Amino acid sequence: MKKLKCESCGGLLNIEENGEYAYCDYCKTKYKLNEDKTITFKMDENVKDAFDKGLKTMGKVSVLTMIVPIFVFILAFGGIVFGIYKAVSHQMKDDPITINNNFEKESLTSTLELYKGTKSSMFVSLAIDEIITYNKKHTNDIITITYEGVKLVDTDKILEIKKKISNAGKYEILYDYDENGYVSNMTIQK
Repeated sequence: MKKLKCESCGGLLNIEENGEYAYCDYCKTKYKLNEDKTITFKMDENVKDAFDKGLKTMGKVSVLTMIVPIFVFILAFGGIVFGIYKAVSHQMKDDPITINNNFEKESLTSTLELYKGTKSSMFVSLAIDEIITYNKKHTNDIITITYEGVKLVDTDKILEIKKKISNAGKYEILYDYDENGYVSNMTIQK
C-alpha cells in the first residue's frame, strides 16, 4: 500500500475511517481523497464543512456576493443619472430642448477631453470629426478650431486642415471653455 505524505510538512497522513479524508498528525492539514486514495486537494475546515454539506452554503453565499454588488451598482448609477438630470432640469427651468443641447455639449466635452494633450494626427482627426458632427447639428452653437493662429468656423476649411495634418506626426491639442465649462474652441499646435 502506498503511504501518503503531507504536502505541507512531509509527515505521514492518516486516512479517516470513511476513507474520504486524510489528515496529518503533525501540522493538522486535511486532504480530500479520490477513490484510488490519491490526494484531490488540501482542505481547511471551511472548505471541508462546505464540501460535506454538498456546497449548499457556498452556493447561497456566492449568489448573494454576486447580487448585492450588482444591486448597489444599479442604485448608485441610477442616483448619479437622476442627480445629473435634476441639476440640469433645475438649471434650465425644465426646458427639454435646452437640457438635450446641454447634455450633448457635455457629452462632447467629455469625449474631447480624451484627445487633450500631445496626440498623433489620428487622434487630432477624430477630435475634428467630433466637432464637425456637433457643429452640423448645432448651427447656433459652433465650436471653433484654431490652427496656425487662424480660427476656423467653416466646415470645408476645417476639413482642409484635417487633410493637411493626416499622418503628419504629433500635435498638441488645447481647449478653451465657455462660462458653463463646455469646449468652445480647440487649438491644434504642431
